[in-house]
Amino acid sequence: MRIQNISTNNSNYHHPSFTEINRQVWTKSYKVKHRNTSYLLRPSLEECKNFYAYLSKAFRNIDKVNVYNYGCSIGYEAYSFIMGMFYSGKKKNPEKFMPIIAKDYDKKIIEYAKENILPLNSYEIYKLKQLYCFDIDKIKDVINIDVYTDRETKNRYAFELSTNPCMYVKPTDKLTDNVNFSVADIRKDYKNIEPKNSVVMACNFWPYMRPKDRNELAENLYHHLGKNSFVKIDDFDNDALFNKSTANLLLEVGFKTTPIENLFRR
Repeated sequence: MRIQNISTNNSNYHHPSFTEINRQVWTKSYKVKHRNTSYLLRPSLEECKNFYAYLSKAFRNIDKVNVYNYGCSIGYEAYSFIMGMFYSGKKKNPEKFMPIIAKDYDKKIIEYAKENILPLNSYEIYKLKQLYCFDIDKIKDVINIDVYTDRETKNRYAFELSTNPCMYVKPTDKLTDNVNFSVADIRKDYKNIEPKNSVVMACNFWPYMRPKDRNELAENLYHHLGKNSFVKIDDFDNDALFNKSTANLLLEVGFKTTPIENLFRR
């Protein structure tokens, strides 16, 4: 088995997905066993606002909402969800969506997640300022941007810098206290999802699964989930690598569309 250390990459500076963490594991025959790629604030801010506003409305009469993040990588998606819930517009009782249950089946990536270090570049900081209306005090409420820029820290975490500047920051307790990281494979762990009043973020891993596993997971999620629960996928999950997009697969097993793109209701 051949393993690539976590590295940072910036393939397109103007795309919202400007900074990414990347880790790949290959078999001895150099076939990709699994790939782990993630970044902060992936969708546009407007998409985020609509997503969080919709969930707040859907669960307005519910005291506790269960939020699961499978394929969580080092926590970007979970942290983005928390920031969106707390800061993207006014919402009633965002605490009821916490903590995020974040899981990934890559043990090494979960080790990094629990170390609570994130690579960001200047453009990503700019996106954070947009989210927080350029209020630096609000940004510092969730991200400590003044630490972890030294070479020793970079070497310790085995990050390989791209040609673009990158800093290493530490999420504050506002974020880390609201996420529980653990190792799990959704193909088996779906049984541990609370059936009712749950949001299952299952983004950006469907194309790596065998067609048989994809079909079984879609069916298992549909039959396991109950009233007022949702599954969230991403654009990548509808990639043309397959004859059938994940969205169509979810619809075929019984999920319903919502006004939010790639969000499906049980």
